[in-house]
Amino acid sequence: MPAIRDEAIVLRRWDWSETSQAVHLFCREHGALRGLAKGAKREKSAFSGGLEPLTRGEVGAIQKPSSELATLTDWDLTEIFPGVRASARGFLAAHYIADLIRHGVRDADPHPALWSATIDALRSIGDAAALEAALVSFQWALLGETGYCPDASALNASADALVRPDGAWVYDPERGVVISVNERVGQENFWAMRTDTAALLLALSRREPWSAGPETIERANRFLAACIRWAFGEPLATMDRLFGTSVFGTASVRSTASDR
Repeated sequence: MPAIRDEAIVLRRWDWSETSQAVHLFCREHGALRGLAKGAKREKSAFSGGLEPLTRGEVGAIQKPSSELATLTDWDLTEIFPGVRASARGFLAAHYIADLIRHGVRDADPHPALWSATIDALRSIGDAAALEAALVSFQWALLGETGYCPDASALNASADALVRPDGAWVYDPERGVVISVNERVGQENFWAMRTDTAALLLALSRREPWSAGPETIERANRFLAACIRWAFGEPLATMDRLFGTSVFGTASVRSTASDR
């Protein structure tokens, strides 16, 4: 029976019995892990600090081939994220992050880069402005790690590719690419975007440092959330509450307004 020792974030926890708990973890080197912590609710146990949702710790586990749940042997709490419970939006954003990981990351499928992006986002939640920027980076990382990142290569076409009027770029959800509005011949389903939003996507695709105003960050977050919804094929309650249901009417959006 292979033993596991890894850093992990608690995504979800639920009672299993009077003394035990089941948990869904996101591990740095082992991806998603579902496990049973026997005796975790006892006053004296090997689960130091408790398995609180949206906390970070070091976990030991034994993976049994015959069981969907690993047996957790111990847990050592190493970090809490105070901002998660400091505001209603921070709390909602943290659970949105957890929802996306639970839907997008498979068991035993490691994503170290996404794990780091998750830690950065949870640490930023206490600062309203930093939170919104961290959500942009997190959503981009999730799309990239799961193979659904928007293809922004057209924005690299020339040095002055972004010197165009607002609304000159659109996103084609069926092909997953950002294209010039001139290429949208006879196409009905698209997402029109402003030039500053396109410039932000270009910086993300190049892995370059970026900065943007609050309105641009808000538009980018709504756009990336829509891409995630197209990719997953189903709405998430936390997504709708965080960004608004009016943005995500159907799997493919017909739009004539820039950035909705």
